[in-house]
Amino acid sequence: MMYRFLLLFFWPLLLLPSGSLAWDFPTFQPSPLAQPATKSIESLSLDSSVIIRANPNFQTSQFNRWLYGENYRAEWDALVTLPVFNIGMEHGGLRVVQRGGGGQTLSLRLEADDKHQYVLRSVRKFPERNIPDNMCSPFVEEVVQNQTSASHPFGALTVPDLADAAGVCHTNPQIMYVPDDPQLGEHRSTHGRSLALYEERPDEDWSHLKSFGYAKEIYGTEKMLEKLQEDQDNEVDQQAFLRARLLDLLIGDWDRHEDQWRWASFEKDKGKRFVPIPRDRDQVFYNSEGLLPTVISWEFILPMFQGFKEKVRNVNSLFMNAKDIDRRLLNGLKRDDWIAAAQRMQACLTDAVITQAIHQMPVSVVRLSGEEIIRKLRVRRDNLVHYAETYYSFLARTVVVIGTDKKELFQVERLADQRTRVTVFKLSKKKERVEQIIFQRTFLSDETEEIHFFGLGDDDDFRVVSDVSRG
Repeated sequence: MMYRFLLLFFWPLLLLPSGSLAWDFPTFQPSPLAQPATKSIESLSLDSSVIIRANPNFQTSQFNRWLYGENYRAEWDALVTLPVFNIGMEHGGLRVVQRGGGGQTLSLRLEADDKHQYVLRSVRKFPERNIPDNMCSPFVEEVVQNQTSASHPFGALTVPDLADAAGVCHTNPQIMYVPDDPQLGEHRSTHGRSLALYEERPDEDWSHLKSFGYAKEIYGTEKMLEKLQEDQDNEVDQQAFLRARLLDLLIGDWDRHEDQWRWASFEKDKGKRFVPIPRDRDQVFYNSEGLLPTVISWEFILPMFQGFKEKVRNVNSLFMNAKDIDRRLLNGLKRDDWIAAAQRMQACLTDAVITQAIHQMPVSVVRLSGEEIIRKLRVRRDNLVHYAETYYSFLARTVVVIGTDKKELFQVERLADQRTRVTVFKLSKKKERVEQIIFQRTFLSDETEEIHFFGLGDDDDFRVVSDVSRG
């Protein structure tokens, strides 16, 4: 997506013949990862470790560092000690059930004998795969490759400690070296001799795992939304989702679209309660610097790339990728709910918790930028109430209230003091009586400009009630 905006500003450079650029833009030359320094491939075992660099290709000239940013080049190039992945021994032995991955990531879905699934995702990204053939040029490849240095290669390792303290479900990622292992079969050439993030795949029954809430059922977002539409008694735990979004804000994880979530399902007296499980933490501490990334992050281009700084420049645009799901799944919470949740998170995420989380990264990486990230996290935590109120105000301007496929009564009451109370009632099958309230919130006119109602399925009732004089 980003390269399209780059082309908007820099397309004349792409039309120049080879050698006619005024500056020297070195062509990106991919090279294999450094070989393990501890043992030969043949002698690696489950408890073996390797010393390796995540990606040494980000070392470049001072000019390119000014143009594209310093970002996390040093962290990608640091020598780190990592465990070796053994597909035949992890969790009693795994088999590949599906090859996957987005446009920039290579991944394998693995399954153990107990039917639990895991994911092996490449740490190194391949953004050049997204460039159309007719737009390929050394300059474009240089830009998109350098931009991946803005992602922290080990940031995902810090999330479990932070999430535990904040009361947010989470996966338990490890970063491991995948050797040139014959057990990989046909995937040996694409996944061997590389670093990968290895973690649980939240799906179906994980009732033994605390970090998934001991959930017996886990759904994807699309399936969860279907469940909400089918039954009025099903609901999302909006407080839990708010905690998850505040944690995203703290760590600067801007890429939280619908597919980045799974939903733990728990039985209530009636229906199901869904609790979010965030996944795919590729953009933790994302920190773009340099001239081109600064231009790209302008508000009218791609403002979510504003980078991980002590202060969030604009929380509303940082979360623009997830505003639709936020608008739907946080619609029942008031300003006081947001403030209270932010204050609780501030109290839980102590300096000690933050420091412990950062020290889950390799020692050599912590030496490079650990203290800086700790300082940024503390400042962002201290300002969390302000950011929460800011984003609440943004979402509160336009609110969506969505019904189900069953019968509902949407009632809008005009109250005194410029307030509007919206209540959605569950109706009996013959619409003869009101059975229960499934949504209620009082809106303030100085916060909310529009409320959009969506009645689905059966014939719903919409009523507007007002005892307030218009005079």
